[in-house]
Amino acid sequence: MKRILLLFLSVFAIIVFAQCTGTLKHNTKGKATELRIIDTLEVTAKTFIPAPIIVFDDTVRNLSIVKGNIENITFHFQNEGDSILHITNVEPSCDCMTVTSYPKSVAPHQEGDIKLKFDSKDESGAVWRTIDVTTNARKTPITLTLNIEIK
Repeated sequence: MKRILLLFLSVFAIIVFAQCTGTLKHNTKGKATELRIIDTLEVTAKTFIPAPIIVFDDTVRNLSIVKGNIENITFHFQNEGDSILHITNVEPSCDCMTVTSYPKSVAPHQEGDIKLKFDSKDESGAVWRTIDVTTNARKTPITLTLNIEIK
């Protein structure tokens, strides 16, 4: 009987948390704490220590390129954190890509772009390439993905 009750309560909690998004704030022993409920069951708690948070508009890009063309690609992001974001490295997975520019530092609540060029002259068919972005944010490196159809 206890197992059934525990199973029921677990399923109920999963349903409630899976449908919740939002932010709860409370004060615990003089420390401000934030509980952030994200689309799935990922619940994070953080004491307010300023930290950068890099958020890309998209991390996967599907492209169709004519063989021999050079494609300019831009990944746009925001620093949604409360301290300066430092980008320490942007590393493409192959020589077919060249990083043309990216900001070394981005202030809190500001935006930036990582720009690259993809050269399709030695590529054909469907290719999959990645770019690793290393920063001082908590979740690093972030992998950006290109799914490219070369025609």
